[in-house]
Amino acid sequence: MLMKKSTTLTLIILGPTLLSACGPSDNSAEAERVEAYAAKHGIEVDVEVGNSGEEKVVMERNLGTGVGQYGSNLDVPDDFPDDFPVHPGMNIHSVADMGVGKTIQAQVNKDADAIAEFYIEELEENGWTREAAESPVSALQALRFTNNGRVANLTLMPGGQGKTVVQIVVLKAQQ
Repeated sequence: MLMKKSTTLTLIILGPTLLSACGPSDNSAEAERVEAYAAKHGIEVDVEVGNSGEEKVVMERNLGTGVGQYGSNLDVPDDFPDDFPVHPGMNIHSVADMGVGKTIQAQVNKDADAIAEFYIEELEENGWTREAAESPVSALQALRFTNNGRVANLTLMPGGQGKTVVQIVVLKAQQ
């Protein structure tokens, strides 16, 4: 199990680096090499290179009650709530459907206060109500919002060098 996690982390970290080091002409061949390496270790990986040359590493996992994707430069899921904004420039590293809701984990090249301000303003404009939220650790910021029976929890963590790690959990309305 530890080996599989180590291999997964290596692919997440090195996949984009390997692709960018090869230059634009070799990206598809290198993507195939990364995918083949992962397959040897029992991990399904899809490495994509967009038109802009931006590398995307996508690993799919069955989570029992849903599906998760892990990698870099992931897309927001198509079924993510339309009234919940995603911060511009967010580099999404994981998305998951837990059956009862969705999660996104990402990094943004801004400090936590700027990101919190963005979410407070945007979510309130979209009809979400801010509720009190307690942060379990002083270094973290926790935000909580509700809207039509749904709950959204955001956790903002310092990521170093002016970056912030963002975790978003949006739970479906209770029936």
